[in-house]
Amino acid sequence: MFQDKGWILVTLITLVTPSWAAYKLQERYSWNQLDFAFPNTRLKDQALASGDYIPQNALPVGVEHFGNRLFVTVPRWRDGIPATLTYINMDRSLTGSPELIPYPDWRSNTAGDCANSITTAYRIKVDECGRLWVLDTGTVGIGNTTTNPCPYAVNVFDLTTDTRIRRYELPGVDTNPNTFIANIAVDIGKNCDDAYAYFADELGYGLIAYSWELNKSWRFSAHSYFFPDPLRGDFNVAGINFQWGEEGIFGMSLSPIRSDGYRTLYFSPLASHRQFAVSTRILRDETRTEDSYHDFVALDERGPNSHTTSRVMSDDGIELFNLIDQNAKPQTSWASSPPPPSRTYLHANSGNVVSSISVSTNSVGPAGVEVPKAYIFNQHNGINYETSGPHLFPTHQPAQPGVQDG
Repeated sequence: MFQDKGWILVTLITLVTPSWAAYKLQERYSWNQLDFAFPNTRLKDQALASGDYIPQNALPVGVEHFGNRLFVTVPRWRDGIPATLTYINMDRSLTGSPELIPYPDWRSNTAGDCANSITTAYRIKVDECGRLWVLDTGTVGIGNTTTNPCPYAVNVFDLTTDTRIRRYELPGVDTNPNTFIANIAVDIGKNCDDAYAYFADELGYGLIAYSWELNKSWRFSAHSYFFPDPLRGDFNVAGINFQWGEEGIFGMSLSPIRSDGYRTLYFSPLASHRQFAVSTRILRDETRTEDSYHDFVALDERGPNSHTTSRVMSDDGIELFNLIDQNAKPQTSWASSPPPPSRTYLHANSGNVVSSISVSTNSVGPAGVEVPKAYIFNQHNGINYETSGPHLFPTHQPAQPGVQDG
């Protein structure tokens, strides 16, 4: 059984730095086990006794920062997860082991209540219009234990009123029996109604676009760039070797708006060392789903041992992403056409893996999440959760530069 002291890190760093700088994450929050803000002790004790709350089964995956709130998602991979969409009040909890507060409330986190609640959330996004975008996968379990009590559904919350302002179920034509979507990118154009969301279908090998104004979605499926590279399915992370050869399109980031009025979407399959790009002019056009093959561009490989799960780009075109094989150590970038953005790399502590990165909506800068290596291997090895306790770490101070590799 794999045993290790686990960490989950969230850090906020500024971007007034050289394009190739590397940064070490700084600790802010930590737990031996995640705790939740139950209304009272009696209800918490009841949840513990019934198995509705099993602390050692909770591991966070996604993070997003807005104002004084740090949103954290906890997928329902195992039983006993009382809430999947939560937040930390950063004004009330400056450090320590804060309880996770269900967002927007407890009822909205009821598993299986498809129309009114969120069953499982992975990565989430806050847009510049003060809206939180959450894709509910509708799933419980992981791997062979997965069930789908609810359909995939886009949920959007107004962060001013903390109310859900839209729920949109992905139609059957946008998914397939293998569909698994964990990553989301949100594209705001001329105004808040000119908004699109893009969803990466990791195991169904597709890219789904959703229009806020049209309240409609469509799927790009006919592209080999969404598929895993058959030569890049072997992973070596923190001394553990395993194979994830089936993992397709995963991490995504959006460039700032370019001179033509559109952004560039950068993406990578998880089982790949290469990044690809496409203009949102193509993705926003429903008529281009079948005849856009040559509008997608392949960039050069990042180099050896360069699998990545999460990426994000700032408004000034600086991209951050993790390198899980190297515990997020800095790696040499590459040049191609269209040119890749400037990149800043998160430098993780030994034994940990950066899982999710998110850009703050204020001047603080991006937020990164580092998770225990147990997170990466929870489908491949038994985990002793009592020795893999989670931790979270944001800071409003610039992190100290790390050593840049050549």
